[in-house]
Amino acid sequence: MTQRILFIISGILILGAIIAIIITNKPKVSDKLLTVNTDYNYVYTDSKNITIKIYSNKKKHKINFKENINYSFLVSLDETNRFELELLDINYSHEEKYIGDDYYCYNYHFKMPRLETNLLIEEAHLEIQLLDGTNYLLKIGKFNFLYYPNVGKDIQINILGLHGYELQGSEFPRLNKIILETDDLNNTLIESISIDGVNNLSFEIKQNEIHILIPFEKILLFQVPLILTITKNGTTKMQIVDNFLYFNDYQTLKTAFDLCNVYEAN
Repeated sequence: MTQRILFIISGILILGAIIAIIITNKPKVSDKLLTVNTDYNYVYTDSKNITIKIYSNKKKHKINFKENINYSFLVSLDETNRFELELLDINYSHEEKYIGDDYYCYNYHFKMPRLETNLLIEEAHLEIQLLDGTNYLLKIGKFNFLYYPNVGKDIQINILGLHGYELQGSEFPRLNKIILETDDLNNTLIESISIDGVNNLSFEIKQNEIHILIPFEKILLFQVPLILTITKNGTTKMQIVDNFLYFNDYQTLKTAFDLCNVYEAN
């Protein structure tokens, strides 16, 4: 009986030792940050905030807490453009998987810097320094600042609805088509429509709807403004439709694999 008890105890001790060895030798998962190349287009207004998504594989990573952040800058790849961003808030959004690992998405909300001219940053990066001196330089995609002094003032057509659609079968979420609903297009000529202030988009008018097509680029696109040049009753004016978020996607990392940027964050 005594030998049997000793045998059981020995077995338990050996099993415990094996488990301890496995746990000790298990590779430690390093902290990582992840961003996805996104096309950001913002029209400046005094109250405008901009939102940038950052993912981390650790839910309580120090970068996810506003009180840990010393400063943040929006910079171009060559650093010819550099703007300090006032961080307003950070909030948790949702969880996704990337190559089998869990990643937690956080929305970083910043006050839009005051610019009185249009500015495009083709390869934009978000630079964040923590209070402990740790620096991160994260690629975020393309950033387009648009300045129009009469946002919401020159109303040529009434806008009753805005609807956004993704390209069917696309490998990643990107706005492909916008339908703008209005009440009356009589004596109205739509001269041009743009989302970036430079390139004119193709569009088609169907009764009181304007169907706007957005060309494909290999970059995420969720929200845009609309810059419309309209001639009505012989008078031509520019009407600005402020930024509108057409949809959100909660499986971005699953489909936008080629657009992801992963950084060590220890």
